[in-house]
Amino acid sequence: MGTDSPTVAKRRALRVAAQIEHEFEIARSRVGLNVDPIMLEAFTEPAPFAAAASVAEPEEPNGITLSDLYDAYMDDPTRDWSPTTRMAYQTTKRLVVAILGADTPVRSISRSQCREMIEVLRWQPRNASKLFPKLTPIEIAERAKAEGRTDLINAANINTYLNKLGGVLNWAVKDELLDSNTAQGLCVPDPTERSANRLTLITI
Repeated sequence: MGTDSPTVAKRRALRVAAQIEHEFEIARSRVGLNVDPIMLEAFTEPAPFAAAASVAEPEEPNGITLSDLYDAYMDDPTRDWSPTTRMAYQTTKRLVVAILGADTPVRSISRSQCREMIEVLRWQPRNASKLFPKLTPIEIAERAKAEGRTDLINAANINTYLNKLGGVLNWAVKDELLDSNTAQGLCVPDPTERSANRLTLITI
C-alpha cells in the first residue's frame, strides 16, 4: 500500500477495492452486461471531498511512538538481557515516558525536549513515586522546585536515565526507525565524579 502505517494502509485498501470494482463495471459494460451506474462513475471525476480528506488525514510521518520503541527495544531477540539490566531499562522507561509522553512519535522528539526532560529529572526527589503517588514527574518537579526541596536524586542517577534513553535511541537509529539520536552526549555535571578524579590525581 506504499506506507508503513497500518491505519493508512486500511484506508488505502478501501479505495483500491473500490477501484477494482470500478474496473469490473467497465469490463461488464463493454460486453453488454448490466452494470451499477454508481460504481461505473465512481472514478470518472475526483470526489469533491477527496482533496480535503488527503489534508485532514495525512500519512503518519513520525512513525513509532516512544512507548512502542521501548517495547521493541526490550523485545529485541538479538540482545541478551540480564534481569538487572532489564529492570533498569523498565524503570527508566516509566520515568522517561511519563515526562516525554507515551504516544509521542520518536521522530518528533527534539534536542530542546531532551533538555527540558533533564530539568524535570533534576527536581525529582528521592523516592518521588512514594512521596507523591498521584502526581506526574512534571508536577512533582514543579512542586519540589516551589518548596525548595534538597532531597533530590543525584547527578549520577540523572545521567543513568540519559544514558539508558540514549541507548534506546541509538538502537532506533541503527534499525532505521530514527534518523539521529537527539539525546546524544547529554549529561549533567557530577560533583562526586569530579572529586573522585581530583583525589586520584592527588594520589598519583
